[in-house]
Amino acid sequence: AFTPNDGLKIFHRKLRKQYQVKINKDDLAEDTLEGVRAIVMAAPTAKFEASEIKALKGFMSEGGSMLILAQEGGENNPNQYISKLASEYGIIVNNDAVVRTAYRK
Repeated sequence: AFTPNDGLKIFHRKLRKQYQVKINKDDLAEDTLEGVRAIVMAAPTAKFEASEIKALKGFMSEGGSMLILAQEGGENNPNQYISKLASEYGIIVNNDAVVRTAYRK
């Protein structure tokens, strides 16, 4: 799992320099997202409830931003975690990976 202390430490540190960062461990709901401008989801591993999807859609329709990070290999089931919501915005989570083996200037 990716957390601010495991796998995302540098990213979390850089965000904290410019933004107020809150870590949410509760279910997503309209009141949880109140006052939030952006959401970062790092490879979610729990299925989203219908109420959470509804809250996220409302958040997005109100101008909220969302960054979704997926693991290599994507999701086993295309409607399993975040793919169902992402597909409604034209984003497809594939079961592949982008790898750059060499850097050239």
